[in-house]
Amino acid sequence: MAGGGGITVLCSPGVTPTFTLLSGLHDNQASPATHAMQDTAATAFVGYTLYTDTARTAALAVNDTIILSAFASAPQTIDLYGRAFGDPGNLPAGTYEDTLNVELSW
Repeated sequence: MAGGGGITVLCSPGVTPTFTLLSGLHDNQASPATHAMQDTAATAFVGYTLYTDTARTAALAVNDTIILSAFASAPQTIDLYGRAFGDPGNLPAGTYEDTLNVELSW
């Protein structure tokens, strides 16, 4: 399973912020993925990894930093793409979630 989306950031003109992926609540619970989503009603996990490109070849590892351009007056979007790993035949249907910790500094 794969998907994409982004995080929009707006800072004061002239600011050059950095975005750092710190960790996920369930990191290392499902190999070979970096992060894992947990079934909200059970202990099953689905592993996933975030990427910075649509081909999903540039993985965003824990503590990786993305440096944004200096702001003018428009917001910037950090595009992120994900890929979930797992054997659907061995996972119960349910709602899976994770919490990621990130840092935006300037």
